[in-house]
Amino acid sequence: MFAEALNEAQIISEFESAARGEEPTGRLQRAYQTGVMFEDRAEKIELNNTSLGLTEGRILWYLARKLRPETIVETGFGRGGSAAFLLAALHPWGGKVRSIDPAFRHWAGDTGSKYLRALGLGDNHILVEEHSELALADYVRQGDLSLKLSYVDGSHHFDGTLFDFMYLDRLTEVGGIVAIDDAHAPAVRTVASFVAHNLPYKLHYATARLVLCTKLATTERDWCHFKPFLSSPKADWDVHGERPDAAMVPNATFG
Repeated sequence: MFAEALNEAQIISEFESAARGEEPTGRLQRAYQTGVMFEDRAEKIELNNTSLGLTEGRILWYLARKLRPETIVETGFGRGGSAAFLLAALHPWGGKVRSIDPAFRHWAGDTGSKYLRALGLGDNHILVEEHSELALADYVRQGDLSLKLSYVDGSHHFDGTLFDFMYLDRLTEVGGIVAIDDAHAPAVRTVASFVAHNLPYKLHYATARLVLCTKLATTERDWCHFKPFLSSPKADWDVHGERPDAAMVPNATFG
């Protein structure tokens, strides 16, 4: 599978090459080199522990560059970290990112939107301030959106993450990828177990925190289909340091 063949050296090389020739990717690279998202006369905003990691960001950038989607949907926006990498990847062909997040303003304010504008990426960003289970249901109902790549980083409850995944499954093409952040968190780890046991996906842990779910076939289940899956034994945000085993996530691969 494509996601399993990721090569870190190649990802870094292609990202750095693009940074030399494409202004948005170059600005994004400099933000991570300096630790400063943007600054003007009024404020200076720095990267912090809520920012997307550079390793995970470059992987998302690389996936978007290779899959060449016209539109990417992400749940969660926050300070705009993932949207920045995705939009930088889509910039050469004018692709768009739809970020769904009803609550980011409570803790991030307008930081994410200002960041994207500072990178020169604001024009192709659509911000949907709505609960993801409602916005995604509308996309499914409208029937005019087909996804090659999406990213889940919104609600980190088990049910919220599962809602996002199930709706995105309906929107994702066979061969497309649903990427999920915070894969080491108990709730997300449990969703991964459900998906691996019950849905036609191949899972690849690109890093301890980023799991890539590649859709192998259209999801068609008998009305009584159910395969037991494992719930994380940890609670809340006690993250897992170890990789999930085959009982938790069968046939997963690891970067």
